[in-house]
Amino acid sequence: MSKYKEMCDAAKAAHKRSIRDRDRCWGYLDSFVVSLLAYCEIPTEQIEFLRWNGEVGQARAYSPPESGGRYGLIGAARLDPDNDCWCLGVSLSLAPANSLLRQWIMFEVCATDRDGKPGIRMGSLEKGREIDFTNQSQLNEFLDDITRQIVLFFGDPKEPRSKTIGFKYSIENRPTE
Repeated sequence: MSKYKEMCDAAKAAHKRSIRDRDRCWGYLDSFVVSLLAYCEIPTEQIEFLRWNGEVGQARAYSPPESGGRYGLIGAARLDPDNDCWCLGVSLSLAPANSLLRQWIMFEVCATDRDGKPGIRMGSLEKGREIDFTNQSQLNEFLDDITRQIVLFFGDPKEPRSKTIGFKYSIENRPTE
């Protein structure tokens, strides 16, 4: 085998690995979203996916499509090559669809493949954890933790709030017709 062929084979194998890992991470993100919606009984119209701007630190942000509309999960998920994970912004509307007051919370979820096992990180400050989506007890504990952090976030302002997930929120009045 020539040295050139050896280099080509290595590049081809790396490409196959990156596609495999990407597909696994998309599956992990999908499993997370489906589990969150089902466990917390969130109506599907109350969730929106946001795309990461590719920046880090204070400039890190997530947003909906500039042209309007909504992202699908795969359209919103972006690779963070520095942390070897796929990142997705999740916006949950926390007011009924017919409410004049629109209140929402946004958080980041990142997925990585750890030798065929899902690694999930909530927010840019969290270390991440391995989640077995087939272990209902472990999954429920994880989702309970997220719910607890959201409830604490909106709790008494004198109490400490979660900085781990890095929630962002907004309250807006919807225009009346």
